[in-house]
Amino acid sequence: MPPGTLSFLILVLALSGVPVLAATPYPLTATPAELAARPELEKIQSNIRVLEARLRQQATRFAALSGEAGRLSRERQGLEDEIAQLTGRLKTMLPALWEMDVRLKGVMDASVAPWDETDRGLAWLGSVYAQAREDLNRLRIKNNELAANMEKEAGLKPEADAQGSQTESSRDALLAERLKLLKELTALRRERPAPPEQLERILEQASLADFSPLGVADKPFEAARGVLPWPAKGTSAQGFAPQTSPAVNGVSIATAPGAKVTAVHWGRVAFAGEVKGLGHVVVLAHGGGALTVYSRLSSVSVSPGQEVARGAILGAAGELSPGGASGMSFELRFGLKPINPSRWLIVG
Repeated sequence: MPPGTLSFLILVLALSGVPVLAATPYPLTATPAELAARPELEKIQSNIRVLEARLRQQATRFAALSGEAGRLSRERQGLEDEIAQLTGRLKTMLPALWEMDVRLKGVMDASVAPWDETDRGLAWLGSVYAQAREDLNRLRIKNNELAANMEKEAGLKPEADAQGSQTESSRDALLAERLKLLKELTALRRERPAPPEQLERILEQASLADFSPLGVADKPFEAARGVLPWPAKGTSAQGFAPQTSPAVNGVSIATAPGAKVTAVHWGRVAFAGEVKGLGHVVVLAHGGGALTVYSRLSSVSVSPGQEVARGAILGAAGELSPGGASGMSFELRFGLKPINPSRWLIVG
């Protein structure tokens, strides 16, 4: 699929106002155009069902591979710890053996050897040597187990990486089919909602697509409360006010013209494109239902499906209103519910 196609589709299709998986994608009293579109709509829905089943299988396999990789990693760590303990114990034996060896030589060289002390020393020396042999044998066994474990890990990684890539490809294909369905519906229903409604529908599509990034398992969004960087350098121009009419579901930031807009956290681009009335918009998925929205941009620098790091440039600030001050708007959503970004961004 050419770059930008998903963004174009998700934008156009969000305008339809029809649920992605509507049970009946055409009216019960159908027009000739709707009747003609039925075969194509049913074909698309069939593709969606196939892709959903494939995605479930791939996700299950990927979870199993990830679990096995975690188990092997923990097992390897345990073996390494045990090997370190055995090695340390053998090292501590050496000075004691050397000291006893010197003492026994002195006793044996004496004109009258104290045989009881010699017997005790030899007995102790024998027990230490026996323990050393046992530890050395265990060390050899554990080293063999560690080598086998590392071989399993090395063999598992390519499959896990490939399965992860296949899962992401299936997600992208599923999103494309869902958007294709809505494109057909949009052609039948020429409804153009207001910009806030368009954005809500875009977020619904992004949420349904489950755009979960691959590399954020060790960077949970929930742990970033109060330490998120601001998405652009500037000053607060409008605060969070979801109860007003129209609702303000985020914060607006006044910036220098064309200021860089950056990602506040690691994530994956779920949408990047233009929305009438909101300028260019970027939506990032951070896993766990967390989405961040960057709107009123003059341009974007990322594409849907792209993984981005914290601080990555997403685009440039535009205008807070047509012909108005330079700036951008920022929203934070959990499960589509607007959350006050100020409680998550770094103070000051």
